[in-house]
Amino acid sequence: MKPFLVLVLLVPALLLVSCSRDTEKINTAAIDKAVSQLETTQDKKEYLLAIRADDQAVHQGNRGAYLKVQYGENSPEYQNHVDEVATVDKRNLAKIQSYLATHGYPEWLKVGYEAAQTPFQVIQHSTDTDLRNSYFEQFYVAYRKGDLAVDNLALYLKRTHEQVTGESMSMEGSYTVEEELDTLVKALQLTEAQRRAEKATF
Repeated sequence: MKPFLVLVLLVPALLLVSCSRDTEKINTAAIDKAVSQLETTQDKKEYLLAIRADDQAVHQGNRGAYLKVQYGENSPEYQNHVDEVATVDKRNLAKIQSYLATHGYPEWLKVGYEAAQTPFQVIQHSTDTDLRNSYFEQFYVAYRKGDLAVDNLALYLKRTHEQVTGESMSMEGSYTVEEELDTLVKALQLTEAQRRAEKATF
């Protein structure tokens, strides 16, 4: 087969692969139906823990860094991993958005620590600043109620700040995590949302 013919045959195949990555759809109707059927506390806990397990399966460890060093950034091995992470993040985000809209933020004392931190764990991966900020008020209410750990909320805002400014926020001297949280809220101009959350949990 001539080189030109090989190229002609390969290009459509590559385009199909690229399109499949870019146009992957999430069945939100099926997700919404599954979430609406979570009736008991145990149902909700197991659902959240399953999402957490999927998240950890692709994010824990240094698999991505290893594949990038071992095979190169443009290698199929590394790119397949990137695609896998993106797919899991997209699916988990849809599940958490549906859960929060239907059941509200999970209560730590009812579902346990790991399940209660799952919404934060999933949404923190998003690079959409508007989306991240849209959940701040609900997260802050959860923090005030004792359902979201303050360290996790501060980490969430630190990562948002890094995405917005391109640099990490630094504070001089000693400070508490609560003081860091307030500083981040002001830096991200989320004060009004913070006040609404405080009023709702007064």
